[in-house]
Amino acid sequence: MRLIKLTARHLRVSRLYSKDVSVKSGKSEVEKVENIPQFLSNAQILEKKEIPIEKKSVSRGLMLNRFERDFMIYPELLDKKAVDDIKNYCDHLKYRLDVALGTGDPVSAVNQVLMENFVFAAYISKEFGGMGMKRRELLCISETIANLDMSTFLNVSSVQMATMVIQNFGSKEQIERLIPKIGTGQIRVAISLEDVTESLNLEATRSNGKIILNGKLENFLNASDADVLVVFAKEAIKDGQETMNCYVVDKDNIKGKVKTERPKQVMGLENVKFSTVHFRNVELTPADELNQHLSGPQIFTHLQEINRSFAASAAVGALKRVISDLAYQANRTIVGRNKALSEMPSVKTVINKMARDVHHIETVVFYFNGLSDEDLFVINDVESMVVEKLTRRALQNAILGISEVIGMAAVDAYFTHERWIRDLATFFCTLTTEPTLNEKISEIIVKTLKDENPRWRSSWIRWMMPAPKPTSTSAMPVQAAKHFIAEHVHISLKPPAINFEAGLGHVDETLYKTLGKNAWKIPEDKTEPVKRIIADMTTEQILLAAMLSRTSRSYSIGLKNCDMELQWTIDYGREFEKNIAKAVRDMWHVWNMKEYKKPILSMGYPFQMPLAAESADTIGQD
Repeated sequence: MRLIKLTARHLRVSRLYSKDVSVKSGKSEVEKVENIPQFLSNAQILEKKEIPIEKKSVSRGLMLNRFERDFMIYPELLDKKAVDDIKNYCDHLKYRLDVALGTGDPVSAVNQVLMENFVFAAYISKEFGGMGMKRRELLCISETIANLDMSTFLNVSSVQMATMVIQNFGSKEQIERLIPKIGTGQIRVAISLEDVTESLNLEATRSNGKIILNGKLENFLNASDADVLVVFAKEAIKDGQETMNCYVVDKDNIKGKVKTERPKQVMGLENVKFSTVHFRNVELTPADELNQHLSGPQIFTHLQEINRSFAASAAVGALKRVISDLAYQANRTIVGRNKALSEMPSVKTVINKMARDVHHIETVVFYFNGLSDEDLFVINDVESMVVEKLTRRALQNAILGISEVIGMAAVDAYFTHERWIRDLATFFCTLTTEPTLNEKISEIIVKTLKDENPRWRSSWIRWMMPAPKPTSTSAMPVQAAKHFIAEHVHISLKPPAINFEAGLGHVDETLYKTLGKNAWKIPEDKTEPVKRIIADMTTEQILLAAMLSRTSRSYSIGLKNCDMELQWTIDYGREFEKNIAKAVRDMWHVWNMKEYKKPILSMGYPFQMPLAAESADTIGQD
């Protein structure tokens, strides 16, 4: 007889239907707050100190070795009709797009299909004639489109991002004037997500009640075809400080000049136009500014999080098609003596690795976007950057995998694999660089560790309570169970759950004994390696947490191929254990090095050719 145990799932579902109270924790209840704002910035959510940090951010809680059992419940659509509707919609859209791409004029045919299926109105509220889809439904659409053509995805994504920022952060007049026309295709809109705070490209000045834009924006998607541009510009404020604001630039109703250069000739994504747009004395009014609910920097951060999710879902769709094409090619290609290419162990390894990479991205991106769809006040800034790191890793492995499986046919212009390499490589270049992601993730994590560990703020307390030194830099001591995570997942997932909990303890202890002893400051000569290690630790923890949650759900309800998913999660649990152990050893190795970083950029390659013996006195005299 099977016993049904009440879990945190019932607690979370009960929150959705409770009208009188809201649950602050599993043991206490508080009065529900009336008129909660629709949008809160990450800083505003973090300011709510009455809610523990582990209930507001998965990544921050895990790095602090704090566990929230609600996050072990994988978010899913509870309405079966909604699931069937989005599946049927995506199947129909995929069929129509496949036919359109095979016509003589694919660009016009694809645009016609997108308009007939109201793709540009997917996010638009039903109040303005749209479909009002949420994040997970939009992810399904992005995956479907990218499965056929990456260029079409980027074109659609640009419109959807611009629609989001206008509908969510525009004034009532801006929404009523622009949103219905965007949904019906009467006007074309484009958005630039270039971080102007990192450059001097586009600046805004205020004079006599007017806003003047001057500068340029590079790699602006489809700006030449757009009627309305959504841009972010840097603006100087008092005390020499700067901020960033968002503006709507209507090309037909402005004074000044907007000049778009000829699109760049890029290697892939042939139907996407990357242009440089110049703004010269473009005159706007305060009515053209988007500043409802959130400020400019907060809006930019919000859009970056969503854009990373769209890019990840597109990578999932494209890589699923690549895996399918490679499997088909490997099964019909004969090598050697009547031996299929698919029988070679190396080919099996490459394709299986690509499939696991896709599974990792899909698991995490639907995990934290599902939490957002459930209207939980969960911060997803670090999670979105982790997804982008996983996306970069998967695209790199895919490009190498295609070359290893197909060989020279991968660069043969007569095969579709050559187009996939060009598109994936170009799409890869649009993502944030790995060092930038590591820096942003580590800054957030270190700040959280500092704020949540106030005992280390005082140098006197640090002197009175010195951090204990490790007995070994390589041995991993056994961690006692603190959260009993294995009790919150399916019993078959006990081994990876134990590894997961032990890893949380090892990371917490390592950061406590290194950064904590140094008042949560990273030494200047160790900045890059320490930030990389912290980002890798965060990535490993979020990935395994999402996999445990998803697999527990799949195996409990008996989804198709759930046994394979279970095995993959158990395998990754062992890999997680090794990766965390390596990260801990790397952290101690870097931390104990007296002079870790040499100035390679200033001195160039520092070594002589190994041709003849030299004395120490002659080295460096050139």
